[in-house]
Amino acid sequence: MIFRNKTMVFSSKEEVEAYKSAVAETLQSNFGVRWDFRTANADDERALAMALACLSEFYIHFACEDEEVQKYLNDLQTRRGNKEFYLKG
Repeated sequence: MIFRNKTMVFSSKEEVEAYKSAVAETLQSNFGVRWDFRTANADDERALAMALACLSEFYIHFACEDEEVQKYLNDLQTRRGNKEFYLKG
């Protein structure tokens, strides 16, 4: 990952997946964010969406030259905007 003019540029899907897992672990262990083996992928996505949302507050954007990864990053932002990650209960 590199930064270009306030844009975090990911190099591959594998890099995004590695950050997704690391972010989930950090948020769970340091901030008590929910994580469960049964819902691991959804919980990891929720954690990554939270991290991207926080970085967005600093006007940091996200990009990848791989179209599939860029679509995934855009989708996370859209789903966050639609409150799909909001925990009910």
